[in-house]
Amino acid sequence: MRTNQICVLVSGRGTGKSTFYVGDDAHRVKGVIPMYREKHPGMNIVIVDTLENPVYSGIPFIKSINDLATHQGVGRIVCSKPHLLWPIISRDVHNHLLIFEDAIRFVGAKLTKEQITILIDCKQKNNDIFFTYHALMQVAPDLIRLSDILILGKTVEVLTPTILNKFPVPDLEDKFNKVKNNKNRFHKEYIRIS
Repeated sequence: MRTNQICVLVSGRGTGKSTFYVGDDAHRVKGVIPMYREKHPGMNIVIVDTLENPVYSGIPFIKSINDLATHQGVGRIVCSKPHLLWPIISRDVHNHLLIFEDAIRFVGAKLTKEQITILIDCKQKNNDIFFTYHALMQVAPDLIRLSDILILGKTVEVLTPTILNKFPVPDLEDKFNKVKNNKNRFHKEYIRIS
């Protein structure tokens, strides 16, 4: 049986967030998108961003947010009005992997009722969702509580009591230090949240 996941990737600039999604043989990064396509060949994948990212240049654009639910395969969309996106996802998007690049532009300090519903309903709608951030402090507390996995990469942050309280997971400090001490800038650690 398939379990749908809500994942939060936190990693600073230049640490391979987009590479984590597309993969890079030279850096031995398999990539979420290729692995996902292999494991779930019938699922659609959408990368959502507010700016055009050259790492995704080989992935075709979805012309309009209104086409989000009907596109097939892997696509990307540049959305300058994120508030228009959520109703479409809530109403129409099923059987998708959604990747939100620079998620702070799409999710505020507090999730809206609509966003909470989307996250709660991801299993019923067969959606997996990744939210990408540059820092732990950017992640909304509601999103942390509703997420399944935290993927931690290198950040410029210092692990403060505020961050430790925000992420009530016992191994955060250990994983944070493993990432910090690893010489590979692409290194990531996975933490089960729920």
